[in-house]
Amino acid sequence: WATAIESHYGCPMDMEWAKDGETGETFIVQARPETVQSRREAAAFRSYTITRKGRKLTTGLAIGDAVVAGPVCLIESARDIADFVDGAILVTGTTDPDWVPIMRRAAAIVTDHGGRTSHAAIVSRELGLPAIVGTGNATEVLHDEQVVTVSCAEGDQGFVYEGTADVETEMVDMTNLPETHTKIMLNLANPAAALQWWRLPADGVGLAR
Repeated sequence: WATAIESHYGCPMDMEWAKDGETGETFIVQARPETVQSRREAAAFRSYTITRKGRKLTTGLAIGDAVVAGPVCLIESARDIADFVDGAILVTGTTDPDWVPIMRRAAAIVTDHGGRTSHAAIVSRELGLPAIVGTGNATEVLHDEQVVTVSCAEGDQGFVYEGTADVETEMVDMTNLPETHTKIMLNLANPAAALQWWRLPADGVGLAR
C-alpha cells in the first residue's frame, strides 16, 4: 500500500497508520509529501566528530544526526510558548501540535518523554532538527540560558553536554568517488540508520540485523 500511495502521488510520502485494537485491521490515516530526507542533497554527506566535550548532563534517543550548541529555553507548559527565544534549544516534558510554531524556531529539541514515534520525534524529523527524546530528566537537570551541546551524531543514543563542544564537520562530495569492480554493500544494525546512510553510493544492503 505504501508504494501504491507514492506511485499515485508521484513523490516520496510521509504516511501514518493506525491499527484497530478490536478487529486488528490496519488503516492509513494520513499521507503527505515527505519534506526532509527526499530534499537532502544526495551527492553530499555531512559527518560530525566531537573532539572535546563537557560533562554529560543527560541522554536519550537520538533523532537526526547533527550536533548543535546553544542556550537552553525551558518551557514546561504550552501556555508559556510565547516566552520561547528564537534559535534556542527547546527543553520540555513532551510536545503536541500546539508546540509546532516554536519547534520551527528551535535549534534543537530535548524532551523528558517520548520515543522514536512520539510527536517531538516525528516533527523534528520533518523540520530537519536534531532532537533527543525520552531523557526522563531534562527539565530537572537543564535550566534556562544554560549553554549546552546537543549531539545526535554518536549512534542511537543522543547526549546533552555542558558547554559548547568542539566539533569537526566534514562534507564529503560523493560525485567524484571512483567506481569499484567489487560491489560495495552496507551493513545495517539499525533500520533507522537507513535514513542517514542512503546517500552513500552503495550497491545495496548486504546485511541487516
